[in-house]
Amino acid sequence: MTIYILYDMLMNKAIIEFLPDQSGNKQVLDLLLDLQEKARFDHGYEQLFARIMRGLEFLEQHGVTKDKVVLQFDGVPYTLQLVKELKHHVPLCEFRVNWRGTGAFRAIFIVSEYEGKELLMFARAMVKQERSDAGFELLIHESKQILAEYLQIPENQL
Repeated sequence: MTIYILYDMLMNKAIIEFLPDQSGNKQVLDLLLDLQEKARFDHGYEQLFARIMRGLEFLEQHGVTKDKVVLQFDGVPYTLQLVKELKHHVPLCEFRVNWRGTGAFRAIFIVSEYEGKELLMFARAMVKQERSDAGFELLIHESKQILAEYLQIPENQL
C-alpha cells in the first residue's frame, strides 16, 4: 500500500496546500469537511462534494489547466471548467464546481512551483447560491490577505 501511495505522490504534477488564516483555521479544508458531512444526508451535496473531490484529484494528478475537462461520475461524462484565472486579481485563480439546486463551490488559490511540481495554495472557499454573489468579492479580498501574510513568513517564501 505504501509503495502505491509513494508512487502516486511522485507521479502527481501538483501539491495541494490549504493555508491557515491568522487564527490557524484552514477555512477551505473546514468547508470541505462540512460539505462531506452534508453529503451523508443530502443527494445534492453528495453530487457536489463528489465533483469537488474528483476535480481536486484531477488538479493533483494533471496540474492546472484553464481548458474544460471531462470527468466521469458513475460512468457518465461531466464537462466543466475547473480553473478560471481571476483577470482583475492576478495571480489569483478560482477552482469552480457547480451542482444545480445545491450551489456553486468556489475556492481561491494561487499556483507556484515547489520542487518541480505545481503548488496550489488554497486560501478561501464558499458555496454560492447566486450567479453574482457579493460575498465572492469579500472572498477574494480575504484570500489576498491570507496569501500575503503566509508569504511574509521567511520559511514559506517560494
